[in-house]
Amino acid sequence: MTPYRYFRDKEELYLALLSRAADQIQQRIHEVTARKRDPVAQLEALIATSLEFFEEQPHIFELIQQAEA
Repeated sequence: MTPYRYFRDKEELYLALLSRAADQIQQRIHEVTARKRDPVAQLEALIATSLEFFEEQPHIFELIQQAEA
């Protein structure tokens, strides 16, 4: 099975991966910040969640850098 059955080219594959990652991190951030009332606690949760996400999935950060180049 080849990814090019589902994606026209490498760029479309990158964009799909980035879109999926954006949805995942947005969902995580929403879940942790919704439980906090204090804006400072929300900000701290947002930062911690973002750092955890990119630590767990370092390839996403590399994809972002490649997409910007």
